[in-house]
Amino acid sequence: MLKKYKVYDFGVEIVAVDVERETDKIVWIAGRRHLKLSGWASFFDTWDEAKKMKIEWQLEKIKELKRKLNNAENELEDIKNIKKNR
Repeated sequence: MLKKYKVYDFGVEIVAVDVERETDKIVWIAGRRHLKLSGWASFFDTWDEAKKMKIEWQLEKIKELKRKLNNAENELEDIKNIKKNR
């Protein structure tokens, strides 16, 4: 068995899992196929790689939220500046 580290795109856990076999893009766990990189969970060779990816994902989430906050603040200013049509 191979050891991989599974992370989800949410939460803070990094979980060690036993992998039966793998290809470049797929791992098998308990007879089931899983993509190594997917939208909800990914598998890495080392704990450090898994942690690095979790950090990158979180930084991307923060960047996107800051962009949305900036857009909402700009829209709020536009709303405050609306003049009543006569």
